[in-house]
Amino acid sequence: MIDEAAKRWIDSANYESLLSRWRHAPCGDPMFQGDTGKYYAEAMKKKRNEVGHDEHVRASKSIGWDPVMGNRGNSEEVTLAQFAPQIYEVFQQFGDKATDVFEQMERGSWTDDTGHEVHLNKAMMELKGVVIAAIELREQIIRKTQ
Repeated sequence: MIDEAAKRWIDSANYESLLSRWRHAPCGDPMFQGDTGKYYAEAMKKKRNEVGHDEHVRASKSIGWDPVMGNRGNSEEVTLAQFAPQIYEVFQQFGDKATDVFEQMERGSWTDDTGHEVHLNKAMMELKGVVIAAIELREQIIRKTQ
């Protein structure tokens, strides 16, 4: 059964929008599952034939294959280099916390300098914050590049 809201979106979307979602949707996107997915593929094929080869090529080049930057590369608009300090910081924190997790995995439970029991979940909880920061940075980059 086709989801009616999805069907309305598919029917109203232009070819470039359909191609962009097709190319950059996360794995398991419900839009591409079951009857809705079949309908999407059919509608996209139909719209592809309607726009013709030249428009397909233009849309494809405009969208690119990188979900963050598309084919904008080093345009003056937004570049990943603008986010370099934040990216570096997140990678550094991630590396530090991931190392802590693996060290604690090898130790198992242990006692810290103050006599408190330390368990693996402490390191995992600290890593969780860094993973959330990485996700938020990714969302910020995507918002600024769309």
